[in-house]
Amino acid sequence: MEQDTSLRLRTQLPLEVVEIIIEPLIYSPRDLQNCALVSQTWLYAARRHLFTVVRLDPANFLSFAKLCARTYPYFSPRWVKHIVIHEPMTIPAFRSLLSHHDLVKNLPLNISTEMAALPACKQLFHENLPKLTMVGITERDWRGCVTKSRILFNQFTGVKEVSFRGSHFWDIQQQIDITVSFSALEKVSFAHARGKEHGLVQPQRQTSPLNLIQLPPALHAFQAYFVGVNTPYFLPLMKALGPQIDEWTFEFTIPMVWDLQTLDSVMSECAIAEKQRWKLVIHDSYLDFSGLGIAPLLPVFIKHLTWNNRITAVVLKGAWWYLLPHVFNSLTKEPYPREKLAFIESLTLPEYSVHSSIPIKEQLEELDIIVRHPQFQRLREVHLAVSSSFPGAELLDAGYDRASGTVKVGSSPWMTTQEKLKKLKEHMPWAKEKGILKFYAVYVAV
Repeated sequence: MEQDTSLRLRTQLPLEVVEIIIEPLIYSPRDLQNCALVSQTWLYAARRHLFTVVRLDPANFLSFAKLCARTYPYFSPRWVKHIVIHEPMTIPAFRSLLSHHDLVKNLPLNISTEMAALPACKQLFHENLPKLTMVGITERDWRGCVTKSRILFNQFTGVKEVSFRGSHFWDIQQQIDITVSFSALEKVSFAHARGKEHGLVQPQRQTSPLNLIQLPPALHAFQAYFVGVNTPYFLPLMKALGPQIDEWTFEFTIPMVWDLQTLDSVMSECAIAEKQRWKLVIHDSYLDFSGLGIAPLLPVFIKHLTWNNRITAVVLKGAWWYLLPHVFNSLTKEPYPREKLAFIESLTLPEYSVHSSIPIKEQLEELDIIVRHPQFQRLREVHLAVSSSFPGAELLDAGYDRASGTVKVGSSPWMTTQEKLKKLKEHMPWAKEKGILKFYAVYVAV
């Protein structure tokens, strides 16, 4: 009976769901073994989606390893496409994941822990693992892991994208040295990475010549998150990588005058060839709920972006429900070519404010008006997420979650999920007409 149920669930997986993740494990009050969503029947239906992204920290390494063993053969580490490792990345914590993995449990007892973990490491960090994110890693952590466990970290041969968030390094050369550890690397990202003192490297090490000989030959994309004080810290690195990079992504927490100056200086310093593409990601993390505090500045900022012909995409993240009408109404009234806004390829509209009194139906209608605007000629992607706690969520039966670009199906049957997606499409006909809406699914272990 259980097998029949599994087969039925498997055949009813919504085609729109392209990724399922567990998020975020590090903040969950439960470990994976107590997650109500994890069962052998459920994994049989969703096994190729569930662990597309795995977020791990030392506290749940062991839980994840036990889950892998308990659900075997319903899970294979080769299905993992993105691993997020949280601080501190210590050798014992890392080995706890690998040495307890089902793939190495039958190895002879006289083999050392590190050697026993090697087969699991080869499986987990396989050639199809394109992305690795390290959170809160320090120079000391990294050097300790690489020096003491070189045999494990030599398995990063398949990683094509690596991201460092909240990481602290002494100088630019250290960033380069870490980058060259990944031979197949195509994209490197530094978010909130800082030097010794608030983003500024030591003066005596700033003038040191950079060794770029061993950069991965496929490296062509760079992403940086600007938080003001770390701009001088990133600029030397970006200038050094400039000749090899053709895709730049810059994220701003809030667009202000100094960000415009930073953008100008970076583009003038790093622009090497016409083939380079520039993408801007603009956050509104510090806005109030109405977003009116900087609304008058946004048209100026977006106008500035249109003057740079190299910019091919802009991602807007945050409470843009309040800002977009103001921005675009202002832009369309100004005497400049309206077609300039066509460079916007992606809109990211994360969680609605729980304080919003606007029903979801009206907000979807607002989005419908914005997306149908003729200036969005190149728009191909809309990431939409809705909290189940905001007013009006009953329309979609709590069909969304807070992670950007995700649709939460929770523990509901798959058929119910399909009904939610169908109901969603009914309120956003432009998604089908323009083929731009991508659905994702999130499972939260809470």
